[in-house]
Amino acid sequence: MESKFSTHLKKAYARRGEDTGRGFPLFLSQRFGVTTQAAREWLKDKNYPRIEILIAMAADLGITVDQLLTGEGGQVRVGLLPLLASLSDAAKMDTKQTPDAQGIAVEAWIPSLRPQESKVRMKTPRVAVKQTGDTMIATGISFPEGMLLVFDITRRHPDSGDFVAAILGDGSATFRRFIRDGGMEYLMPINRAYENYRGEFKVFGTLDYAVLDF
Repeated sequence: MESKFSTHLKKAYARRGEDTGRGFPLFLSQRFGVTTQAAREWLKDKNYPRIEILIAMAADLGITVDQLLTGEGGQVRVGLLPLLASLSDAAKMDTKQTPDAQGIAVEAWIPSLRPQESKVRMKTPRVAVKQTGDTMIATGISFPEGMLLVFDITRRHPDSGDFVAAILGDGSATFRRFIRDGGMEYLMPINRAYENYRGEFKVFGTLDYAVLDF
């Protein structure tokens, strides 16, 4: 089986409808900010793109980095985080596997802001979801609707004051601030129009960072 990177790159862009003929080196140079000569070397398998360019290529094509390098399917993604449809989907995640392996739908793979994701991995320590509603909007720290929330789903024992994803007693999932006050633990919305939740809950992830959608 042909294993040259140039072949996989051309096939992937051809499937998307791009012309991979004589003008292809110029197309690649303009798209990824390199010289035409560098693109020609990729297409002659004399050199390979830097990891950040490989990540951008894979994202541009909607495939994984390993598919781009080998032409085969796989679950390994480099530099990307799974964007899930809801917190409820995130609550189902087994951190030892990728969502693909668990039958959990991924809406998109988005660039990570953490260096850990720059390594090839099969596990999924972080997932992203979009914030919904206005319960976490306030002056100062605020998480408006549509903001991307990235949770570390290996951190299930938060410190007081951490922002967390939790499963409530009725089975629903929520994003709130975790508060420990003496022997009491509860979940607090930062929008004071809503009440604290003092029922049963289980934290399944701690907020790592949040960014506006891109």
